[in-house]
Amino acid sequence: MQTALWNGQLVWAQTEAKKAQRTYWCPDCGQKVHLCQGTDHRPYFAHYAQSRCDANETAIHQLGKQQIGRWLNQQGWPSYSEVYLPTIKQRPDILTKINDQWAAIEFQCSPLGLTRLIERNQGYERLGIAYRWFLGPTYAHRLQPGKAAQFLQWHHQQLILPFWNLKRQQPDYQKRRLFGPKSGKSRQDVWQILIWQTQQLQRQIRLATPRLCELANQTYLMGHGAISTCPLVAHDTHFQWSLMNETPLEWRISVILRLEQCAAHQCWNWPAWYDFLNQSANWLPLPCLSDLQVEQVRHRSLACYTQELNLAGVIRYQQQVVELIQPPRWFSSYERKLAYLEKLAAS
Repeated sequence: MQTALWNGQLVWAQTEAKKAQRTYWCPDCGQKVHLCQGTDHRPYFAHYAQSRCDANETAIHQLGKQQIGRWLNQQGWPSYSEVYLPTIKQRPDILTKINDQWAAIEFQCSPLGLTRLIERNQGYERLGIAYRWFLGPTYAHRLQPGKAAQFLQWHHQQLILPFWNLKRQQPDYQKRRLFGPKSGKSRQDVWQILIWQTQQLQRQIRLATPRLCELANQTYLMGHGAISTCPLVAHDTHFQWSLMNETPLEWRISVILRLEQCAAHQCWNWPAWYDFLNQSANWLPLPCLSDLQVEQVRHRSLACYTQELNLAGVIRYQQQVVELIQPPRWFSSYERKLAYLEKLAAS
């Protein structure tokens, strides 16, 4: 951080000379801090290792903020570091103004819980300040779906996971197609994905998640045998962000099992069909999206699977009415399903 208290006065790291007799204090938590200086970074105040404070900063964090500030200035957007917002008692890493809109930029390196993330976003919203989170290198490793979903943001009509690239000194937006198959994927690639998913289902029977065990038991009780014999339309071959607290395969199987309990030629208008699909969905929170954006991505996710069921002949969707034609067919055994997929992959 750039500011600290000395003799009850707020001082800046850039203007403070390192003097052994001076004792600095954190203006946020009141703990002792020390002035760090080096040849590869600007001076900054840091907490001692044993302290615990939200304002604690590492050299990487400080370096990233400097780079982000320079990048913002290059875009013509003025940047202000460590501006304290007393109304909400928050201090964004950088405050900038883009097209007459104030925006808080956060460079997140340390772990941040969902509750704290929501609180910070809500604080900015109360002041009418937009916000953007950039993830640091500690988040560069493979993120679990729930943690990735916390930082998903909307950028140029795409759902992205924003990182700050310290080496290139610029944003690094990880993108996936929101819905629909990955571009350039051949039919052989699709069959190979289905083979792999089927094999994984068969192997996971003994080491399954509680949700998969529940679905496997329901599948068996409905006379389908192993869950690995599920219909092809249950599989997910898309390359997209996880929006639910279960795998797409688990959710799709739950929808199919519920469809089997419906009468043939049952009809739904679109709102009723949306509710039907939504009842099986355990959505992940998306705290960096607006309520409208959350509703849009969820709606488009359900619409995508509706289209797949329509193409598979399970339902007929026309003029905003969904009609159940027939439940999808399960395979009689794991071996027959695998043999069928391997034949398609080889053709």
